Amino acid sequence: MPFLCRPNWVFAGLRMWIGVAAGVLLVAAVCAAAEKKGSAQSDRMTSSQAELMDPREILGPLPIRNLQPIHLLFFEFTPERAYALRKGRLQVRLDVTETNTLLDDTGKDPFFKADAEMTRVTGRFKYGLTRRLTLGVNVPIVYIHGGFLDGFIEAVERSIDRLRGDREAETANQVDIRLIDGGTTEIDVREDTFGVGDVSLEGLFQVFQETFWIPAVSLRLAVKFPTGEFSDLHGSGEYDGAAGVAIQKIWGRWSVSVGGGVTLPGNPFQTLRLKPDPILYGHFSLERLLSAEWSIGGQLKIVGGLMDLDAEESADPNIVLRVRPLTDRSYEINLGAKWAFRQGWLAQFGIVQDFKNSAAVDADFSLYFSLGSQFDLR
Repeated sequence: MPFLCRPNWVFAGLRMWIGVAAGVLLVAAVCAAAEKKGSAQSDRMTSSQAELMDPREILGPLPIRNLQPIHLLFFEFTPERAYALRKGRLQVRLDVTETNTLLDDTGKDPFFKADAEMTRVTGRFKYGLTRRLTLGVNVPIVYIHGGFLDGFIEAVERSIDRLRGDREAETANQVDIRLIDGGTTEIDVREDTFGVGDVSLEGLFQVFQETFWIPAVSLRLAVKFPTGEFSDLHGSGEYDGAAGVAIQKIWGRWSVSVGGGVTLPGNPFQTLRLKPDPILYGHFSLERLLSAEWSIGGQLKIVGGLMDLDAEESADPNIVLRVRPLTDRSYEINLGAKWAFRQGWLAQFGIVQDFKNSAAVDADFSLYFSLGSQFDLR
């Protein structure tokens, strides 16, 4: 295929994945050292050993949030298990997403365009403070770049005769993200950027323990801090608050979980009509344990619009203002697999695809990888 011969495709991919691999190896080294110090269970896990692991440490939803660049400015709970960590247990996880986004709303007001890729590496650290309460901190690293998936996506679309006109017209592997409202430039990113995103703190309190008839039910609270640079699209530069719920029930090898939440976002925009409304989101997940080490699962997610511009009229009473990334709902499907390759270690893999005409409010295509470990500090 011709796109495989493009130097930018190869070098951008190598540069990005070398950095990701270094981060994965660093987390693995730190976790392995702590595991070796605090536990003698560091040998490769056999099937019989895996049977002794609590399924609640494996089964659960895929922790993937909406990855559209505007939505990433604001806090959103990732779907998580409804079980609190054991008291004194530390969980360290590195989540990596590679996201390709293409949208051009030229001619609309507000005007939004996004043609870029984003590599988002989030370090998640959780600690079981009590039997029911888990506290955590999330530290994202954001890299916006021209990327390497354009050629691959174009080749796939051509192979099924579904090539988008705007993709054919755009320059491959470029960075161009703009939001302009009534002549006011809110966002203008046209070159690679790299930096820390908005750090968040969150807590999970398990209200109900799981029984044969009753699922595990937990409440979630979070606050996001303005540590990311808004001009580089790494964060909103404002505080966000969020509340949510997680519900999960395991029957043998099957796990069902539902959850959702609401975010009260800060307003990073200059024009008043772009002030974001409370953001609602929810998910339904189904997963099956295939063996002692492997599971597969899928989930449906919906995320509400950031604001209600449909209610405003333009100068022409027959035209209603509407900018799709800000007003439309996002519908997406996530498919993934999990691999418990060592005692206390879990790798997760997934893909993300939007559907039901939600391309404007979600990334075109995303890849997800996660590596996590947990161990007792007491």
